[in-house]
Amino acid sequence: MLGVDVAAPLLELARARAAGEGLANIEFRHGDATGTGVPDRSFDAVVCVFGVFFAPDMVAFTEEMWRLVRPGGVLAVTTWGPGLFEPANSCFWELVRQVEPSLFKAFSPWDEITTSTALRELFTRAGVPGPVAEAFPGQHELGYPDRFWDIVLGTGYRATVDALSLEQRDQVRTLLLSELRSRAVSTLRTDVVFGAARRPG
Repeated sequence: MLGVDVAAPLLELARARAAGEGLANIEFRHGDATGTGVPDRSFDAVVCVFGVFFAPDMVAFTEEMWRLVRPGGVLAVTTWGPGLFEPANSCFWELVRQVEPSLFKAFSPWDEITTSTALRELFTRAGVPGPVAEAFPGQHELGYPDRFWDIVLGTGYRATVDALSLEQRDQVRTLLLSELRSRAVSTLRTDVVFGAARRPG
């Protein structure tokens, strides 16, 4: 098994977890998944979970993943559906806009492929024949509103938070949690789209 990622800290976490679970058959490489350097048709399964939308060129990324699939093997890609982490997501970005407008994002990278049709079209543009894709509704139970801040610090929101001053960060956190508490937000939207294709044997 081989894991490839451009984020070195995540690879270190993955190595530590694999070692802790006694998984000696996994290799982790730091690199760009659009050019892995791995020989053609090396794997029975190539899987990308919530990562394809971070590639500057998603078509090139998918082409490379498909190149690595053996005859009879499968390429599987998972992406987020629309409205990820709502209603808390909108609250977060509105407060960022108020506190530091230069850091406001009106667009998330996964917004381009939040439907089964869009994911199938990505496969097709990458030359992958016969893709199938299906969307599933999802929810994440927070338990209580304050837990959303754990999500903020453990996901892509973190880069925005780290770019704020300490005073701004405290302001966003205080206002965000106050708003979520007042609205009794305890459930977040986490719809998912699964796509797959099998290379003819």
